[in-house]
Parts: sequence; C-alpha cells; structure tokens
Amino acid sequence: MLNISQIKGDANSLCGRLLAYAKILPGPAMSLTQDGSFPWEELVHHGMLVVLGEFKGQQSLGDFLRKEFKGELGDGFDGLVQKLRELGEDIPEDLNAEELRKRLEGMSSMEIIPVPAKIVSFDSEEELHKEAADIFCVGEFQGVQHAHLAVTSFPILYQAMYREQQSRTVRAEINSFLDQINTADPILEQAPTHSDPVVLQITGTLDTYMGSLLEFLITTAVPNLVYNLGSLPEFNLSIQNFRRFMKPYRFPSDLDSIEDALRKLREGDHAQNRRLELLCRKIAALQTEQFEKLPAIQASLAEFT
Repeated sequence: MLNISQIKGDANSLCGRLLAYAKILPGPAMSLTQDGSFPWEELVHHGMLVVLGEFKGQQSLGDFLRKEFKGELGDGFDGLVQKLRELGEDIPEDLNAEELRKRLEGMSSMEIIPVPAKIVSFDSEEELHKEAADIFCVGEFQGVQHAHLAVTSFPILYQAMYREQQSRTVRAEINSFLDQINTADPILEQAPTHSDPVVLQITGTLDTYMGSLLEFLITTAVPNLVYNLGSLPEFNLSIQNFRRFMKPYRFPSDLDSIEDALRKLREGDHAQNRRLELLCRKIAALQTEQFEKLPAIQASLAEFT
C-alpha cells in the first residue's frame, strides 16, 4: 500500500528503532529550491534519503532532545535551531530564544514526538539493510522534497503503531500480574513448606536500574511479596530487600501503602489486588515523570481510603 514495503523486522512486534528510506530516481539535478534557500541534494547519499527514529525508552520530545543534543550544542541558540530544522521542525527565521523555549516546553509534555527522526547516511542499500532496526522503504521519488516529506512523515505513523503495541504489552503485563496474585491466594491459606518461599533478590538500587520499572514491580517484586506472605521470615527479608532497592524513591509513603495492601490481602481482602496494581502504576509514573497519568490513578486509589 502506498508503495511502502517493510524490508526488515516484524510488523506485529516492532523493536522501537526505525530506518525509513526513499530511493531518489536519476533526473535533473536539484541543487536549490526556487528561492535558493535550501540545498536539497545534500540530504541524498548514494541515491537514498534515509531517516533514523529511536523510540525505545523515549516517552516524550524532551527525552528525544536530551539524547540528540547532549554535548552537541557548541553553537548555542543558533545551533539548536539549525539542528531542529534538520530534524524536520518548522522553526521560523525570526523566532527568538524565549519563543523557542516556550515552544519546546509545550512540545516536551507531549507523549508523541511530532517529527521524531533525523537524517542519516549509508554508503549502500546493502549496508543499510544490515542495521539492527525495523527497516522500511517508502518508495521511489524524483522530487527530493517529496521524498523528504515521505521519510519524515512515516516515523510518526511508525511511532503510533509502536506505542500501541507497547500499551498492549503493558495491559497484558497488568493482567498477568493480577492473575499471578489470584493464583497465589490459595497458597496463603496454608503455610508453604520450608523449600517453597524464595527471598526476593535485587542487585543495585532504583537509581541504577535500567529496565522497565512497571514490569519489574508487577511481574517480579510484588508477586514475590504476595507469595511469601505465608512465610514471615522470607517475607520480611523480601520486603527489606525491596525497600533497600526503592530507597531512592522520593515518596516512601507509597511503599508503606504497598505493605498495608499486602497485609490486608493476607487477611482476605481481595480488593487489594486492584490497589496493588494501581500503586505499581503510580510509582512507575512518578519515577519516569509521566505525570499526566497520575490524576486517573489517584482517583482510583481514592476508593481505598
């Protein structure tokens, strides 16, 4: 459809790293636009116009900018403006520093990055195909401006599909978390044998953890604590290790709430399953600064007070 073909990767399991390219057909040289403002042919290398989009672990334009511009802005304000234009942003010529700051602040709170890709170059199509990424060819073009529009627009669609897949994964993890707790409940009716409980083992702290905090909480930490509720020594060691790991977290009252929910779950209050899920989501949202998710979570948690 639309002459777009996926060269590498699985459309049903996008990896979060995109290379999209257009092939530029031989034709009259296009050195400048009509007003002589932009050398379009400088974007084309070996007959290809290629963009790279990095979406894994990026939740906002702020994340994208911090990664792209770290240590690369020796030219100050003018350098930032130029790099944004190279990334496809429509930045007016007369925009001053304060106006740009306001624009970036507004954009940085968006979960979807407007034009989340940068132009890159490869020596050949074969070299490009060796990259570890989802690779798409968006078609063949004689007009470089048209090719530029295609390769800078496609990452927005790609990101939408990738984020949707990630959302489905998180929802599946939450459901799995609830299933694990529900299946663990019968174990709480009797004391496990001596070999059954397994103390939660965590290396490092929250400050050094590189994985998904939400995934860790709902698939490892909390299920372990639930499982060990029937064996006090293992539970106490697990909760100590959990609190040591979470020590850098700025809101220890949430950890107290998790312990309270676990105690009530042990007493037979199965509604605490939902409370535990919400607390995990709240902690992950606060730690990753996804503050837009908090109002709905807080409203649901209010039902338990």
